[in-house]
Amino acid sequence: MVRKVLTAVTVGLTALSFAPAAVAAPSEAVTEYCAVIVSKERDEHGFSKELAKSCSPVSVEDALVKASASGGGRFSVPELAGTLLLNQFKDVNYGGGVIHTYYGGGGPCDTMGYYLRNTVSVSKNVSSMIGYNNCNRVRVHDWDENSYQFDLPVAHMGRFNDNVNGLRVFHM
Repeated sequence: MVRKVLTAVTVGLTALSFAPAAVAAPSEAVTEYCAVIVSKERDEHGFSKELAKSCSPVSVEDALVKASASGGGRFSVPELAGTLLLNQFKDVNYGGGVIHTYYGGGGPCDTMGYYLRNTVSVSKNVSSMIGYNNCNRVRVHDWDENSYQFDLPVAHMGRFNDNVNGLRVFHM
């Protein structure tokens, strides 16, 4: 009897060791699209100061219009379009739509660049990025403070896929 039980347990454990690995859950659904206008001046945490920000459940374009309005008239939408720094996309290869956009209130990227922070919902959904206005590099940080530098554009974030908390976008 003991031998039959041990055999059954051994067979069961062996079967488990060959079972397929669990499939990763799909990334969280995007619930907001954000546009953020940042300055080169940094806040007390080392990130570029946010001059205006807005998120929208509709689109990143709607978020930009709202961010522009919340900036107290300091920024016009056409003016901001000329200082687009970075688009972050939901899916790899620039698919799934733009979910978060940064605009430079201090002009285009230079070697100092901008130090950016994603919202939790955005950080868990970023899979690719495109830089604009001299922004040709990005250093990303995950929630565990691991980091890596990519050339822009980057079609796939590798181990940082759906895990981009902070980032520095700059020109090199």
